[in-house]
Amino acid sequence: MLPWVAIGALMAFLLTPLLAGCVALLCFGCLIAGVWWFHYVPDSTADLTGLLVVQAYLLSTVLAVQFYGMLSAQRARQRRVLGELENRFQLLAEQSIQGIWVQRRGNLLYSNVAGARIFGYRTPEELLSLGSLWPLIHPDERDRIARYHERRLISMQRP
Repeated sequence: MLPWVAIGALMAFLLTPLLAGCVALLCFGCLIAGVWWFHYVPDSTADLTGLLVVQAYLLSTVLAVQFYGMLSAQRARQRRVLGELENRFQLLAEQSIQGIWVQRRGNLLYSNVAGARIFGYRTPEELLSLGSLWPLIHPDERDRIARYHERRLISMQRP
């Protein structure tokens, strides 16, 4: 029985910080195994093994709390940086006299005021209501623009 308790303690120690959904279950199981071993095995090594299991439980809990604290701090820092970048983009795009459009998979996601005026719209919302820039491209040019766009996506260089 001794090797299984030691393996359980080692697994709880190593895996607890990595398994978010199983932290409490692993720690509780490790504690129960330690308490059982400590109280029901009359061997002289039982005291030491029980203490090791309880120590592994406590250490794994501390490590899990530290790990999740680091993750939450890192996420907060990433959200703050992303917010700052979005604000910079918004200021740059709104003050630009150049037309700026953002699209994903052919869907128009953003246009600044200058971009809307290039196509004869008063507000970006009017342009965004089209959903795509394709209706604004002359039918004779759509194939050429589509090929250009595909080459640009593949090589990220101007064809």
